[in-house]
Amino acid sequence: MLSRFIAVVYLAASVTSSVNFDNLNTAAAAVVAANGASGFITPSSNLKGWGMTSTTASEQAALRIAATWQLAAAAVLLAPVESLSSSGPYAAAAAILLSIPSIETIGGDMAPSAAWIAFLAGLGKYASQNDVHPGVNTGLWVVNSLAWYLYPEKQSSIYGMAKLSKKATALQTVQGQAMLSTAAYLGALQLGRTRAEAFAVSWAVQSATALRFALTKADDVDCSRSGVYIWAALSAGIAALALA
Repeated sequence: MLSRFIAVVYLAASVTSSVNFDNLNTAAAAVVAANGASGFITPSSNLKGWGMTSTTASEQAALRIAATWQLAAAAVLLAPVESLSSSGPYAAAAAILLSIPSIETIGGDMAPSAAWIAFLAGLGKYASQNDVHPGVNTGLWVVNSLAWYLYPEKQSSIYGMAKLSKKATALQTVQGQAMLSTAAYLGALQLGRTRAEAFAVSWAVQSATALRFALTKADDVDCSRSGVYIWAALSAGIAALALA
């Protein structure tokens, strides 16, 4: 709810004034970070804000994991483009590290997570001191985001998690959404788009995935469709502002 309020206030101010991209990027990253922080610190209250009044520990853990990737997405948006080959892996490693207690709650195997943290931290360190092709970072985000967004149940099985409820599995796609919007941003940059254009692509992906969630999953998990529609519309508006 906090993130939507911030977005409404910012967009309302933007329609009456000239939008500087750096300010827009900072404000948008703050929206994502606020949403992530809210989901991570108070998952139960966050879920209630979306209409999910009754949730289990596993479902709250699934939201906490998704929230860490929203925080990572915000970090990537704020990072200088020239440092993304290192900051991208660092952000992903931090997200997994923050997710460890929640992964344990769900019953996941700690070994794959530990291996990912070590690999990503090592890659980030190496990339900060050496020339690493940006496709390495982008490829990792693209592959993993698609896996979690399209096949959350399969991913849960790979990582040794217990069979989750329909609501928890739907919340795992929120994790995939955050990762996918970041992958879209990185991919657009690698294809030679400007930072503003890549930002617009990222928020367009957020809008599209939110709309898909509202149409295909919201009713199944007792989530407020209207709230998700609002988020989809706001995300589309933020994308449009970047190209104005």
